[in-house]
Amino acid sequence: MSKPMKKQLSSFPHSFFSKRHIFFLALLLSLVHISSLSAETNKTFSQLMQQPKVLAQITPRDISPKTLHTFYASHHYKQFWTDEKKLNDAGIELIKIVLSSNKKGLSPKDYHQDLIVKLLATKKGKIKWKRKLKPQEIASLELALTNAALNYTVHLHRGKLNDETYTPRKVSDVERQNIAPHLFKAATEKKLEDFFSAYEPTLKLYANLLDLLEEIEEFVEKTSEWKTIPPQETIETLNEEKPSLPLIRSRLAFWGDLKSRHDNASMLYSEEVKEAIITFQHRHGLESDGKIGRQTIQALNVNPQERKNQIIANLERLRHLPHTLENRYLWVNVPNYSLQLFENENELINMKVIVGQEKRPTPIFHNTIRYIVFSPVWNVPYTIAVEDKVPELIQDPSYAEKMNLLVYHAANGKEEIDPTTIEWEKYKDAKEDEFPFRFVQAPGNNNALGHMKFMFPNKHAVYLHDTSSRSLFQKHHRAFSSGCIRLEKPMWLAQYLLNDKKNWGEKKIFESMNKPEETTVYIKKPLPIYINYWTAWKNKEDKMEFREDIYKLDRNISNHLLSTGKH
Repeated sequence: MSKPMKKQLSSFPHSFFSKRHIFFLALLLSLVHISSLSAETNKTFSQLMQQPKVLAQITPRDISPKTLHTFYASHHYKQFWTDEKKLNDAGIELIKIVLSSNKKGLSPKDYHQDLIVKLLATKKGKIKWKRKLKPQEIASLELALTNAALNYTVHLHRGKLNDETYTPRKVSDVERQNIAPHLFKAATEKKLEDFFSAYEPTLKLYANLLDLLEEIEEFVEKTSEWKTIPPQETIETLNEEKPSLPLIRSRLAFWGDLKSRHDNASMLYSEEVKEAIITFQHRHGLESDGKIGRQTIQALNVNPQERKNQIIANLERLRHLPHTLENRYLWVNVPNYSLQLFENENELINMKVIVGQEKRPTPIFHNTIRYIVFSPVWNVPYTIAVEDKVPELIQDPSYAEKMNLLVYHAANGKEEIDPTTIEWEKYKDAKEDEFPFRFVQAPGNNNALGHMKFMFPNKHAVYLHDTSSRSLFQKHHRAFSSGCIRLEKPMWLAQYLLNDKKNWGEKKIFESMNKPEETTVYIKKPLPIYINYWTAWKNKEDKMEFREDIYKLDRNISNHLLSTGKH
């Protein structure tokens, strides 16, 4: 009891209070005093939030103090993650979620891990959940956890990088404002897990990649030393001995492709090793011939951490897709050189494709196929004209005639020119505004687009098409085009798209393919198309599969992701 209160009590006659009265009065006054202290502590957070200088000091760098102040002011400065001096249950749950964000292919570093550890961890690094904190520490932690939860939600939902460019981007205040009310409601109702799950992609591939990430983490943890298998001549003869085979055997056993471990020191290229190599090659999209050549050695040298980064890059790309797909759609996987047609989750078509070479990559995006052009005319793009066609014309003046290639003045576009009268040497390095010609390839068997093209108008000017160079489908690596996608079996796709269009059966399609002029046919039910870049997944046998990062997109995405946090 305070001294003033004692003085006031002593001024009353002793007969006025019994000892019992004095005890209960003292108890009552103490409770009032404790209550007032509690109210003062609760007010502390509110007071700190309304002091601009203090608010600026405790606000995380990637969000404005004004934004956080608005969020909390609209909720009467309620604390969602903390109590008077410590974390509440919602705060504990949130921290456990964000500190395990690596399981989702994200990084705890991005969600204020350093501050959480600084305020709550013991010297041994263990989180002390009920540690008491000072008012400013509580306020700082409260704001950091709100920011962490908002950023984590956005990253789960649509990734950390910009669409198409895959360069780092900041979470916008608009995104935060849209999420905040739902987040605070979930915190109050103790439904955080359900809240975050609702923002995750629902595609089957997402769950597939998360399983793969969990599995690869086991390989990362058991990796101590990773020796590089040196470049060498192709190993292909059974029972020959090579000094590199013990390391190759060990690597195959590490990944589970070689079951026997007792003779991994052997330098013998046995039948068992060949079968393991074929299994490994199949899982990595390589030609499954059992020969240990450059590409196989290159794949064997990729360590588990690199594979983990590759999976994380795939997860980032997946978050940029719509979270639900249509009942029917085309699914192109560029690094796998494949196209699939799905209808009600059933695969109806599966074919090989030829995609863009590294210097002219096929763009990754989604769109809708709206019409087909049979017997197409090819208006040759400037880049292909100067880099591909001009050297051919220099080498062989009759090339244009052989390939049914017409040359026009670019200025009026109508005046045809005899290509043999032009000194093509002058234009082999011409810039676009210096190249005065336009190349057009008429319909026919030599046309680079083959007999049909499937159009989904887009800013990249790419499409699906037939091809006159059909022998390239026999190649295993098929990055040969200038960006467009060449189809192994275009007739299958044409029949599917026109099966509900009257008088457009196989005979009509075949006739239109061989006409001397174009025929454009609009599709009754436009078909969504997703041009993807997947280099990691689990197959139907639950085995890990990887593909070569042909455009170095995985590497670029990993570098950008790792620039803000460590996985």
